[in-house]
Amino acid sequence: MRNSLTGWSVHWITDESGGNHRFYGENSFHRDGMHSADEVMHADGGTTKWTFSGMWDVRGGKLLASGEVFRSDSAAVETYQVEEKIESLTSDELVLVSANGTRLVRHRKR
Repeated sequence: MRNSLTGWSVHWITDESGGNHRFYGENSFHRDGMHSADEVMHADGGTTKWTFSGMWDVRGGKLLASGEVFRSDSAAVETYQVEEKIESLTSDELVLVSANGTRLVRHRKR
């Protein structure tokens, strides 16, 4: 599965909106196991940006990622650890499901 995730493309985009928010993110899953991402949330008249840097792997049908994250609204660098079920993976779309059941659809960057 790991090779499948990077075999087609290493860059995935999320662009979602609803209610009073818009979420945009670009994730890169590098073949050497490194993960980097930039995500932006526009909500309630404000903007928050996250920058992630860490490692990733696929085990048991789940995408595992961990590392450090910087938030634009905080001076502190925090750690992150994510485990998301891979619901589906095609050459154009990656669908992840978090532990609380939230679905996140990512599309291949062209």
